[in-house]
Amino acid sequence: MAVGIGIEYATMFKKLHNVGFSHDAIYWVLNYLTGRKQYVQINEKQSQVVDVQFGVPQGSILGPVLFNLYVNDLEPDLECSCYQYADDTTLYRHSVPSKIHECAKKLQDAMTVLENWAVESNLALNETKTKQMLITTSKMSRVHGLDTVVPDIRVK
Repeated sequence: MAVGIGIEYATMFKKLHNVGFSHDAIYWVLNYLTGRKQYVQINEKQSQVVDVQFGVPQGSILGPVLFNLYVNDLEPDLECSCYQYADDTTLYRHSVPSKIHECAKKLQDAMTVLENWAVESNLALNETKTKQMLITTSKMSRVHGLDTVVPDIRVK
């Protein structure tokens, strides 16, 4: 699943503080992020200049680092394994066939935790990129399946 990049600066302040950044370092980062303006230009036509209210500069050296710091507090709250790369997050669990329903419940709980974390972090899950996959033998696939639902999103 992908998480929309909407880094909100007050939340960034809190998250940087929680990982041990000094106030001076936090203010340096916030100074780097705030006061930016942007516009779009196509050939000779230019849009209005607007203030950037959130996010990190795409293509910047610090952008990926700041995003990783912003999302690094997700995993401790999950009862499953989590891989994150840029704005993609993968949740997974191993299970024996006899405990597949327990596994599905834990994944559902993890999806709820992820949804709540995203709301608290001012991020949004991308519905078109939220998928599930059950890896099993062909025999077991006829017996077991996952029916995981993220609040307001039907997982395919």
